[in-house]
Amino acid sequence: MGIYQRMLGFARPYWHWLLAAILCSAAAAGLETASMYLIKVVTDDGFLNKDPAIATQILIKASLGIVAVMVLKGAFSYIADILNNGASQHITADVRARLFGHLLDLPLSFHQHERVGGLSTRLTYDATVMQGGVSDVVGRVISSGLRLTFLLGLIFYLNWRLALQVFFVVPLA
Repeated sequence: MGIYQRMLGFARPYWHWLLAAILCSAAAAGLETASMYLIKVVTDDGFLNKDPAIATQILIKASLGIVAVMVLKGAFSYIADILNNGASQHITADVRARLFGHLLDLPLSFHQHERVGGLSTRLTYDATVMQGGVSDVVGRVISSGLRLTFLLGLIFYLNWRLALQVFFVVPLA
């Protein structure tokens, strides 16, 4: 757990970037859920409607709504990626600077016994791996969790009895 606390220490100065990325991811997940609901409207109210004039109006409005929602979702996802990558780049730069400063403070005897390749690998590769970890946590894990939460909410909103049956009966089957 100590490694994660140290990583959080490096992320603390950029909390506003990470929070904004999470909020944009939440907006994108909500808009994705809205697009799924609009697809339900197209299917139920548009295709199954007996009156062609009403069906056409529903299909046009819902289709335009889906396009608008998906454009907004793409914009929020893009902004979240930019904020997330910017924060992870800054965090990586801070880690590298601190590691480099630590290497400069070490005694000369340490540098005589250590291989240059090992030190340069730690300076570049390990910090890059940490950057990937930060961007994966915010970019993928939190975004996917939000998306799953919103979609589960939509499923329960549309038909909670069927959702409960699916969650309890299907895993047993």
